[in-house]
Amino acid sequence: MLTPLFRLLLSIILVLSALSANARGDHELSTDPAIHGGVSETSVTGAESAPSNLWRGSPNFQVGVTHLFSHSDEIPIQALPVEARTTLTLIDQGGLFPFRRDGVVFQNRESRLPSRTRGCYREYTVPTPGAGDRGARRIIAACDGVRYYSDDHYRSFRKIRR
Repeated sequence: MLTPLFRLLLSIILVLSALSANARGDHELSTDPAIHGGVSETSVTGAESAPSNLWRGSPNFQVGVTHLFSHSDEIPIQALPVEARTTLTLIDQGGLFPFRRDGVVFQNRESRLPSRTRGCYREYTVPTPGAGDRGARRIIAACDGVRYYSDDHYRSFRKIRR
């Protein structure tokens, strides 16, 4: 069992390593279309298929529709910014988190993620270098261990492939 002091020191080291990697430019996402995907088909309950942008914040989005992620809606862990990988490590270790709101329930009001019981989703901040606030980047952790990344403040999500 890790002591609280050790966990705090580990968290500080991870944040400092993220900042160091940011200074080196290691935080950039790949521009490889195979990683980020393009328009793809995604299964939608009650319909044969629909373009993946249907659930990515488009005006055509339908509340209450269950959306299943296709392979192009995933992002490999290696393609995440270093700050997101650091946040994932903190989530896996159970904290200590740098932001007060880290770990609060994410309600999935727009149903952009698969339906789960209330309280299953938790949100965590991915620090944004140079931002004066929490920034727009988040990781959503589901109670079944699945993780999702959003770099646009919940308008779109990609399942993190480990």
